[in-house]
Amino acid sequence: MSIAHYLLIITLCLFSHFFSFAQNHSIEDDLFEAKKYESLKEALKTPHDVERLYLDFDNFARNQQTIVEELGNSNCGSMAPPPTVLSGDKMEAKIISFRKNILSRLKELPNLKYLIISQGDFITIPPEIIALNKLRYLEMRFTGLEQIDGNIIRMSKLEGLDLTGNWDLSKNMDFGKPFTQMPNLKYLNLDVLRLKEIPVFVYEIKSLEKLQIDKISLGTIPEALLSLPNFTNFYCGTCNINTLPEYLPDYNLKQLYLFMSPIDSFPSTMHKMTSLETLGVWGNGELELPEMDYSNLKFLDANEIKEVPLSLSSATQLERLTLYIINGELPEFVKDFNKLKKINLAGFSNRTQIIEIISNCNALEKIIISYNDELPPNFDLLNKLPNLEKIFFMGAYGKDFKAQQRKAQSMLDNDVIIKYY
Repeated sequence: MSIAHYLLIITLCLFSHFFSFAQNHSIEDDLFEAKKYESLKEALKTPHDVERLYLDFDNFARNQQTIVEELGNSNCGSMAPPPTVLSGDKMEAKIISFRKNILSRLKELPNLKYLIISQGDFITIPPEIIALNKLRYLEMRFTGLEQIDGNIIRMSKLEGLDLTGNWDLSKNMDFGKPFTQMPNLKYLNLDVLRLKEIPVFVYEIKSLEKLQIDKISLGTIPEALLSLPNFTNFYCGTCNINTLPEYLPDYNLKQLYLFMSPIDSFPSTMHKMTSLETLGVWGNGELELPEMDYSNLKFLDANEIKEVPLSLSSATQLERLTLYIINGELPEFVKDFNKLKKINLAGFSNRTQIIEIISNCNALEKIIISYNDELPPNFDLLNKLPNLEKIFFMGAYGKDFKAQQRKAQSMLDNDVIIKYY
């Protein structure tokens, strides 16, 4: 495999990985689709409208002017814009003071339900955040957390908690013990925590529906996890899973996403599994998808697949499809997937056949396809798709792709956005 080919596959995988996490979550869609305010100053103009807020404290640390603009001079009190650039301890003290002011104003957003905090050295979840008793989803990514305040149990409505990148938490494997007393906690993200195994407290969160975790050594999916009464979604990256258990169909698993694990086959019992709505496998070697009932499947992300089983034709509820088939062709039955909204394809040599098939998928909104020097001659068939919004060509290189982009745009309706990467 050439370096260019390898980079293309990685890019396509990352795109599909993004789509899977953006579209498959355990919190209600309305909350994820709410307008995301990225400035506290802007949010405070219409405080009752704000349900979702993003604060980047790394940006505050790097840009003193951002701090001043975020709070506004009238709210800074004695903390007016510094006449000179501060540094060292003085700058750190100023940042801490500004941060506390920002957090103290969150209580002025009475309908805030989804809070995203990025960067910053917090050590523990601040009391100003714990006091937000309407909060349903909290992301604190790479925020320097070293411990979890037991008072987090006061956040009784919290459904989702993302702790990505707070690796100092793993120094105490019981850091999440308070989570076991949070009756509505459904989603837990423990990515990039440098864990060696799934912490024991996870198995005691009876309300848990979805776990996202990476870079641990599991061997297989623990039955103690699958047997949690509400558990349905497992996302695991680089977890060294080499065997999927025969008992997998005995549990109500709806979403299974595994990447960069040395899995060589699916268990023989997969034909009994009817609850699966999401299946994601990439970077796991040349797998064969199992013969099973796919009738409830809504999302399939399958890369480096030897071949597609005929039983996949039952996936008539499929809304998103990612396929990289090694030296294969797109199955004809894909044209019958009339609920398919997004498709991501690589590794198919017959691009004319691809266009002919997907031009029958009337619900398609977004197409991602690997770049080739020549456009398929039937590219204009995509004009048949009434809902098509975007086409991405991945892995574009050389001198001619911009000319091809212009040609592609001329063959389709002006409303369709075509981009090359």
